[in-house]
Amino acid sequence: IELASLRERKSAMLALNVSAHRLITDLGTAATSVSVSLKDAVADLYRAWDETFQ
Repeated sequence: IELASLRERKSAMLALNVSAHRLITDLGTAATSVSVSLKDAVADLYRAWDETFQ
């Protein structure tokens, strides 16, 4: 994977992270298990990106 492509994906991940945070905030306590799963999934994406970038 080219570095430029990795950087583009990082930008897309940031947008996803912001969207996920907004959704979690909007749902409040109504979707606690979904919120935890979503946070974990976004964190996993960042870990995978970091491992690939190194």
